[in-house]
Amino acid sequence: MHEAGHFTYVFACKMRIKRIDFSLFGVRVTLSEGRLREGQELFLNLSGPAVNLLSGGLLLLWGDSMQAKRAAAVHLAVAAATLFPLGNSDGAAIAANLLGRCRRLSAPAKIWLRRGLAVLYFAGIMAAGGAFG
Repeated sequence: MHEAGHFTYVFACKMRIKRIDFSLFGVRVTLSEGRLREGQELFLNLSGPAVNLLSGGLLLLWGDSMQAKRAAAVHLAVAAATLFPLGNSDGAAIAANLLGRCRRLSAPAKIWLRRGLAVLYFAGIMAAGGAFG
């Protein structure tokens, strides 16, 4: 479902896929267009987690069975994991895109801000899970 969100955005924008690489950590797609505009890249990276958040939320709202609640938990966990702003995740690309718009910040400042966002994000996930009491 997550990757379907990305592919839906690609096809809706009439982009052409040049190459698809599969790995243990996800799918890497090379587009024929080369580099995307800032807004396109941002929405492309948001589209996968958005599908997981939407699916998880709908399953929580309307799913009465234990299987629906488990599926919702999986969707929400995938969204949380892919939004984590480190590595080659969607969250890292989103953070880089948003921090790239801050022209006054130096490159080292952007790196430290991204790391700080990762710590805050992790703390928020822990708090949401009840880790702090």
